[in-house]
Amino acid sequence: MKNIHCGGKFNYYQIIAFLIIAVFGVIIYSSIFNAPFVVDDTSTIVENRHIRMNKINPEQIKEILKSPSPRPVANLSFALNYYFGQYNPEGYHFVNVFIHIINAILLFLFVKATLNINLIYNPSADKVFSYSGSEDTGKVFSFPVVVAFSTALIWLVNPLHTQSVTYTVQRMNSMAAMFYLASMLLYIKGRFSQKHLRKGLSLKTYFLFVGSLICGIAALASKEIAAALPLIIIIYEWFFFQNLSPIRSKKTLAAGVGSISFLCIVALMILSLRGGSLSDIFLSMYRHQDFTLPQRLLTELRVVVYYISQIVYPDPSRLNLAYDYPLSYSFINPWTTILGFGVIAGLTGFAVIAVKKDRLLSFCIIWFLVNLIIESSVIGLALIFEHRTYLPSMMVCLLFVMVLFRFVRDRRLIATLIGLIILGQSVWTYQRNTVWNDEIALWRDGISKSPDNAWMYLNLGTAVAKHDEKRGIFYIKKALQKKPYFPEALYALGVAYTNQNRRTDAVKLYKKAIKLDPNFIKAHYQLGVALIRSGDMAGAFDHFSKAVLIDPQNSKAHGELGNVLSQTGKLSKALEHYSEALRLDPENYTVYNNIGNNYVRMGNPAMAIEYYVKSLQAEPANLNTQKNLQNVLKIYLNSLKPIDAVNALKKYVRLYPEIALFQYNLRALLNKNNG
Repeated sequence: MKNIHCGGKFNYYQIIAFLIIAVFGVIIYSSIFNAPFVVDDTSTIVENRHIRMNKINPEQIKEILKSPSPRPVANLSFALNYYFGQYNPEGYHFVNVFIHIINAILLFLFVKATLNINLIYNPSADKVFSYSGSEDTGKVFSFPVVVAFSTALIWLVNPLHTQSVTYTVQRMNSMAAMFYLASMLLYIKGRFSQKHLRKGLSLKTYFLFVGSLICGIAALASKEIAAALPLIIIIYEWFFFQNLSPIRSKKTLAAGVGSISFLCIVALMILSLRGGSLSDIFLSMYRHQDFTLPQRLLTELRVVVYYISQIVYPDPSRLNLAYDYPLSYSFINPWTTILGFGVIAGLTGFAVIAVKKDRLLSFCIIWFLVNLIIESSVIGLALIFEHRTYLPSMMVCLLFVMVLFRFVRDRRLIATLIGLIILGQSVWTYQRNTVWNDEIALWRDGISKSPDNAWMYLNLGTAVAKHDEKRGIFYIKKALQKKPYFPEALYALGVAYTNQNRRTDAVKLYKKAIKLDPNFIKAHYQLGVALIRSGDMAGAFDHFSKAVLIDPQNSKAHGELGNVLSQTGKLSKALEHYSEALRLDPENYTVYNNIGNNYVRMGNPAMAIEYYVKSLQAEPANLNTQKNLQNVLKIYLNSLKPIDAVNALKKYVRLYPEIALFQYNLRALLNKNNG
């Protein structure tokens, strides 16, 4: 066996390589740090109270686990961003860029280790993938280093990854990839270490395997795409460590079956977190889509081929946040469906045929296909998104570099070609990121590429309405022209009409949205608010109750339900919902104020004062609460004897020195008594 470590020696030149990767990453993403939150960023970050970490303690960690998205590691990272910078987008984007750079470095190490292992355990590897001397002889620019560096840099600057990096919420995707690669690297180092032992495991090897397992779990807890990791590890083991051995392949097959079983168990666990039976959840995903399961499977044959074309030629004019991707209804409708099937079948067949002669090339193809299984098969997700290529594209970049070295013998020409590709894609990435800096520009860009996409018009209308409501309504109506039965667009138009005091029209739209989607919580909530303003307390109660039934963790719905109950005289029942609203959102000063109002109606001014104080502690500048506190304090003091009133005010001044109202009333009362 050659005296080569699986990762090669760590040296000065690798540090230079890492610095170059970092510099490129920072430069091409330097324009995104003030990019706004868009689309799912709002629900996952801005409106997600579970990630509003104010203290780092076990209670706050438990709260993060309650987040609607069952991706606790990614949610923890968002919570830490909130802890250090609230909703300042700079911190979130900095972390995203940092993760992307780390992923490029991990890819460098993974490719380098794989090339070395392939040479160690596969001596018959193609000569073009050998190198003239190991790093142990001092030749630091060995072939694995050059190929790994080229692969990592080409992958890093590919503009296709802007959606995974610049779109804040897709940190879930890049974090999963980061832990995925870390798990692979630790496994490789553990197996390589194990090769040198006659029996058993050394302490170092044990920790490497445990580390691999922990990273794998962290990857899965970042995003479900990591469920493919066990299968990839099994394939890697068989390809590179077992040397395709037919004797040990039975064990490998058993392990493969085990890994597939693990994927199924994980899928069931993830789906169970969403509530409901497996069949209900599976069917509900398609209930909200414009396609059936067979249509999705047929369409994905073309989508996967389109992903390949985007990886190879990621011109910004071909990139979009959402696509108008036509459905496939059969293998020949459209005819490109069977072409897509042929490409995927051909790649699969080639990977199988090439496995003995060129297992590294075969592994690159298998890596791409296997890592698309989760999001490009039977699960009823949207048909196409660029971020799904983030992890699968890594080995495609290696495949490209390998082919370049195989067919181009002039090393200077190779260096020139790779340099031009890196430079060109860097420029494209920087250009693409400028679109993400302006929410309206992002949606206009999307509409120019997907003119029939109703979702694009809806988001453009919502963004424009913040500055020009009339123009925003125009675009929302365009969305409804493209897709008449669009609950989200009906809801958005209802909100716009509500802001224009067109309450009757808004109520009709909310009801239409709910008819199309009975579990549309926001529509139930807004309809309840509109009905309160129109005096229909019974109707408001009904819709707030449905919102709470659908999502018991909805603090706003509990608060409004408390308001309805309070106004209809059910004061004790109102307190139950107010208390639940505060449990879910302890910083909600409006609910504290409303509880104070409730206690005033119950004839308990002392308790009312306590909650008005809590409201002011949460929001000192609230004039409405200040007025309420002044009024109830006057009632309370008038009910006491002068000496008791003075003592009560002294107590309040001592307990709440920050509230000037108590000090003012104490001075006034003392002056009155002295006079």
